[in-house]
Amino acid sequence: MKMEMQCIAASDLREYRRTLGTFTTGITIVTTRDSEGRPVGMTVNSFNSVSLDPPLILWSLSRGARSFATFSESETWAVHILSAEQETLSRRFATSGNDKFAGIDVEPGLGDVPLLKNCCARLQCKTAFRHEAGDHLILVGEVIDFDRSNLPPLVFQAGAYAALLPKFEPLGVAQPRQRPKRAACSMQARSRARAGGDRNMQIQFIGHASFSVLARGKRLVCDPWLSGKVFNDSWAQVSPPMQVDWSTVDYLWLSHEHPDHFHFPTLKAIPLVDKQRIIVLYQNHTSKRIVDALRKLGFARVTELPLYQWTKLEQDIEVYCGSVGSMDSFLAVRSEGKCILNLNDCVLNPRQLRYVKSALGPITVLFTQFSIANWVGNDHDELGGSEKKLDELRWQARIVKPDHIVPFASFVYFCNEENRRMNAWINTPDTIAGQGIPGLHFMYPGDVWNLEKDDAASANALQRYREDFNAEKAIDPTPPAVPEEQLMKAARNSMTAFTAHFPRQRKRVPALTIHLTDVDKQLRFDPATGLVAMSPHDPAHPCRFTMCSQAAWYMFNFPWGGGTLEVSGMYRDTQRRESGPHPFFFYQNRISTQFLEFGNFYEGSRTLAFLWRKKWELAYRFMPPLAALNNEAGNTERG
Repeated sequence: MKMEMQCIAASDLREYRRTLGTFTTGITIVTTRDSEGRPVGMTVNSFNSVSLDPPLILWSLSRGARSFATFSESETWAVHILSAEQETLSRRFATSGNDKFAGIDVEPGLGDVPLLKNCCARLQCKTAFRHEAGDHLILVGEVIDFDRSNLPPLVFQAGAYAALLPKFEPLGVAQPRQRPKRAACSMQARSRARAGGDRNMQIQFIGHASFSVLARGKRLVCDPWLSGKVFNDSWAQVSPPMQVDWSTVDYLWLSHEHPDHFHFPTLKAIPLVDKQRIIVLYQNHTSKRIVDALRKLGFARVTELPLYQWTKLEQDIEVYCGSVGSMDSFLAVRSEGKCILNLNDCVLNPRQLRYVKSALGPITVLFTQFSIANWVGNDHDELGGSEKKLDELRWQARIVKPDHIVPFASFVYFCNEENRRMNAWINTPDTIAGQGIPGLHFMYPGDVWNLEKDDAASANALQRYREDFNAEKAIDPTPPAVPEEQLMKAARNSMTAFTAHFPRQRKRVPALTIHLTDVDKQLRFDPATGLVAMSPHDPAHPCRFTMCSQAAWYMFNFPWGGGTLEVSGMYRDTQRRESGPHPFFFYQNRISTQFLEFGNFYEGSRTLAFLWRKKWELAYRFMPPLAALNNEAGNTERG
């Protein structure tokens, strides 16, 4: 008996498709070869299993597909179940009219069918049955061969791509760990990485400002920068960092948004299966930008740490996060009766240090920056930045009184022709070692320190750093000149943003005058009038700033551009010592970090809450004057 089908009205078809879209599916690509031997492929999500014995699968082929004739007649084809990192490939094979296989490395399969790589699974089939089904043809295939990996799948839901996330309990709730199976070598590496028992708290140095803490079988990694250059390619690492096996990592803490701490390429390269599992810790900042960026990178578990209070991570593992300035933060990790304090780039005066010390109690290990990390002069260290860093180390030793101090976060050199002069003023590990600071302890990338045994090889690390700092280093040439129209467009856009954010304050901001050395022109950027103008360089009217056109373009083109320029030192400032930093940098930093936003009720409430949480940090920063605090540091009691 023929069954009568009820048709859906054309007006309801869209809603019907949306209804079907609520069913979450995986994504596949089906491939074959046409009668002339050319590879053919298409993206399909109408895939299903049919039978185990015999092994049968099916998928539906639209009669409107350009490859309908090929697939409907083909006797051999392959189904590829796509992994989470193959969204681009899925989109490519879902588009008609292009050479889908161009530049793709394939393997020959059954009947010379092209097989794609790096999939969750591949099933090679022979056509077993063909069934008519409305505007589709159902193809049933007998599985002749198959293979699979442990990669997480790409999924599709409600008309959009997605990633499959395991279900987790809230932070701090104990739970059994459900991990995808990994290759035996990876599991063995994990066992080796955690060898030594739960009672041995260990530190492993990764490089520059990054290290890991292992406590109670849990590993926390801080601020990984594992490749490349940063700050407009103006910084490079002196010593190569060790690479991280992310399958051994449980927590990832990021101190702030500077790229040597929040390094996008490193974070992006973390395998998705680990991004879904690792808990990322970040300060509860007034702005949600960094948290949102982390989630867009695929991190499923992002926790905003409350400021200036202890937070429990696991049994006998707790952390204390503090905010300093507009973006910096520090972290203390306490476990097994020991406390590790990571100050990284935070600049704290003696009164602030006393407050932190009182909150944390005894410090076992202090990690702290030891050299300059921004512009300090044109032809010499005009601001005395290197000596100030030594003073900070002395304050920290006197006030915090840690058992050990590990200098870090300064293992870089200025790697461009435009800033190489600053290499003459940096503090090296040998500089620090000669200061007579008690408890100094150097760690080289890859070094492991068992705090129970106090067995880190500091002397060996110091010698290796000495060799790295003394070695000849690659210096990049001045960046290519930026076309005038491109630079002017960036400057005008920056002016538009500046005047929109600060309609009243801009009247008090003096003009930026810049001599562009590589094109011998000068640019005037005047917030008070909104003027952006380019003219030939006139030595009779000297500019305050001197830089190449690419550095100027970068400064205007990105909200963080001014901060990058300050850190890179790729400029000269004839008035800095007398006048201080140009106000433009302060206001652009406000736009970039969003730390003082009052545009609406939500922004205002977050800003006020942020400022309230760090009220003591602010109070001790501005009262009493820093000069008095400097005198206090020299007379700090030892108790």
